[in-house]
Amino acid sequence: MQMKSYIDRLTNALFNNLKNNEDLIINLHFEESDFLRFNKARARQTTHVWQANFAMSYLNNSTQKNSRKRFLLTGDYEMDIAQASLALNYLREMAQELPADPFFISAENFGTSFEKTTGQLPASEIILDEIFSAAGQADFVGQVVTGPIFQSIINSKGTNHAFATDSFFVDYSLFLENQKAVKNSYAGTCWSKNDLQQNLHESKTLLKKLEIIPRDIKRGKYRTYFTPSAHEEMTGILGWGGFSGASFKEGQCPFRALYENQESFSSKITLKQDFSLGVCPRFNAEGELAPQTLALIEEGRGKNLLVSRRSAKEFNLIANGANGGESPCSVVISPGKLKRENILKELGTGLYISNLHYLNFSDRQAARITGMTRYACFYVENGEIVAPINDLRFDESFYNCWGKNLIDLTDFSEIIPNVSTYFSRGINANKIPGILVDDFNFTL
Repeated sequence: MQMKSYIDRLTNALFNNLKNNEDLIINLHFEESDFLRFNKARARQTTHVWQANFAMSYLNNSTQKNSRKRFLLTGDYEMDIAQASLALNYLREMAQELPADPFFISAENFGTSFEKTTGQLPASEIILDEIFSAAGQADFVGQVVTGPIFQSIINSKGTNHAFATDSFFVDYSLFLENQKAVKNSYAGTCWSKNDLQQNLHESKTLLKKLEIIPRDIKRGKYRTYFTPSAHEEMTGILGWGGFSGASFKEGQCPFRALYENQESFSSKITLKQDFSLGVCPRFNAEGELAPQTLALIEEGRGKNLLVSRRSAKEFNLIANGANGGESPCSVVISPGKLKRENILKELGTGLYISNLHYLNFSDRQAARITGMTRYACFYVENGEIVAPINDLRFDESFYNCWGKNLIDLTDFSEIIPNVSTYFSRGINANKIPGILVDDFNFTL
C-alpha cells in the first residue's frame, strides 16, 4: 500500500465534511516492522507488525474548543472512512461538553513537504544469520526491530508534511553466567555486517573484563569517563523541561540560571537540535517546521529555548517549531579532542562508566541529577582496567560535570537510537560523544 496517497484520500474526504469554523488536524504514524527477539544467541520469537495509528484533533474556531481521538486504521478504505466519520461526529459532541481553551491555537497552513530516507535493510533471515555468526558462543539477549516508518501531518488549512524512512536497531546485552552483562546497541538505515561485527567485538572485549571479581568502591569523587551511551542517558533527562520555554517561565527549568546568564558551562559544550541527522521529521503535531539546526547551548552559554505555539501564546514568546512537550529531538553535542585510543590513558585512575539507569533530578533548580551505574562499569588504575565495580549511586550537577570539572569530550560520537516500542516504534536518535570529567560525585 502507498500510505501517503491512501492517507491523502482519507483526509480529503474528512475535510469535505467539515462545517464552517471547523478544522481538523490529522497525525499518522505508520510502521511495518519485523521484531526478532533473542536469548542465548537464538531467535525465540519473530513477529511482523503492520500498524497505522490515526490521530484526529478537532478544532471549533467559534467556541475556541478542541477535542482529540485516535484509533488504528485497517487498510480497508470503506472501513476506515466509516470509522473516521464516526470519530468526527464524536469529537464534535465531546467538544460541546468541554470548556473553552484559554490558549486555543487555530490551525494554519504551514506548507507541504515530503522527506524520504531510503535505507538498505536485508531480509530478516539474513539478519538472523549474521547475528548468530557475530555473537558466536556469547549469551546474546535482546531484540532487532527493522522496517519502514511513515509519519505525516495534514490539516484542513492545507498543511501536508510527510516523513518516511527505512531503519533498524539492535538493542542487546551479552551476559555471563554470573548475570554480569554488557549492554550495547547498533542502529541505522543501512545494515552493515562489518559494523555489526565490530560492535559485538567491542562488547565481547568488555565482557571478558567482567569475569574478574568485582570491586567495592567507596563513596567519594572520582575522575570518570562516560561512554557515549552513558553520556546520552544523562543528556536524555534534560528532555524533562531542560530546554522548555514554558518550564523556564514557570520556574521549573533546571537550566534557568544558565539562560539568565548567572551560570555557564565549559566553552567545550555546544548542544544543538539538528534534523540533518535524518532520523526524525522536522514537523511537529501541528504542522510547523522547526529550523534545520537550532543551538540550545553554544560554547557553554544558553542560546535558545524550545517554544511551542501554545507556550508562545501563554507566555508571550516566539514559537520555533517545538513539539507540545518542548523536548529536543535529534540532539547533537559537538565532539572534543579526546581520541579513542587515549581514553584510558587520560582517565589514569578512576571509573569507566558505560551504562546508567534510574536517572532523575535530585535538585532541579541546581541542574543536579542522580542515578545508578549498571552494566559494564570498571575501576581503572594507571590507565588499565583492573576490575568491574559493584553498583554505585551518583549525585551531581551539570554545572560541575559540563562546567568546571569537564576535562574533554571524545573526538568521536555515536548515534544512540530511541529503542522504545511501547505502542509504536520510536524514531528519534541523538549523536553524542563520550565525556571525561574530574571529581564526579558518587554518594553510595
